[in-house]
Amino acid sequence: MGCALQKQERVHGSPEPEFFRRIVESISDGIVVIDEHSTILYCNPAVERLFGWPDGQLAGRPIEVLLPEEYRARHQFRVRAFAQGEAQSRRMGNRQAHILGRRHDGSEVSLGITILRSGSMMMAVIRDLSDWVRENRELERLANTDPLSGLQNRRGFTEAAERAIREGPGEGCRFFLMMLDIDFFKQVNDRHGHDAGDTAIRNLAAVMREALRANDLVARWGGEEFVALLPMNGRKEALLVAERLRGRIAAASFPVAPGTVINMTASIGLVGARGGGESLDSFVRRADLALYEAKAKGRNRVVFRSG
Repeated sequence: MGCALQKQERVHGSPEPEFFRRIVESISDGIVVIDEHSTILYCNPAVERLFGWPDGQLAGRPIEVLLPEEYRARHQFRVRAFAQGEAQSRRMGNRQAHILGRRHDGSEVSLGITILRSGSMMMAVIRDLSDWVRENRELERLANTDPLSGLQNRRGFTEAAERAIREGPGEGCRFFLMMLDIDFFKQVNDRHGHDAGDTAIRNLAAVMREALRANDLVARWGGEEFVALLPMNGRKEALLVAERLRGRIAAASFPVAPGTVINMTASIGLVGARGGGESLDSFVRRADLALYEAKAKGRNRVVFRSG
């Protein structure tokens, strides 16, 4: 099993080479040995299982066949730099930052790798981090998701919005921030109960998902208040989107219990991003002022504030 392993001289008093061979071929971590040209000299069966290669077909191939194509040239440079450097070991990928490998069928796998150097040869110990990465992503999703509405929560929105603002909205666009509050929501709870209020929240969240685009960041800010970060071409387009959403909410009938349907309206505050690297906190405060103005003017309306 595994790629060909060259025989080694036995050191007097040390365990038999067969003992080490059995260890290497039985462990769950993959082990690959390459030369200074990145050619695979040996791999254990765990590598072949992990990457889905037939038995014995990796020996003699460049190590880059185990990487996605877009990473191969950079990896060759890093291997040469490591081979010529002073460090004798290096870690690539861990529980904080994984790297990607490429299986024989073209699918990708998340990896953690430790590289050791001995003379002109290098050995990589490879760990499959796929399960950990999936679990971590699911935990992160749960931590950033509002369990009632299914939208992002405030924490998730804040992280995503700050990242989006740093990266920019794209050529020809600017960001607009929309704050939405359900009008007279307390009356829904008082008349129909909190379960009905929860159902109304879920239904309104569904309307927002349908009315807004996939690249808009939408979240439940708290209570009956929602927020959305919109990359738009200009104020006119942003106002059209906000008005369309307001109209859909006002026209919808929301079933909140068997035989019980209610109608709701929403007030919306809308602001555009300022230049000069405005913080998200400042952005939200201005949108909240616009929302307050919409409520003061009679609710069920959109108010845009330029300042």
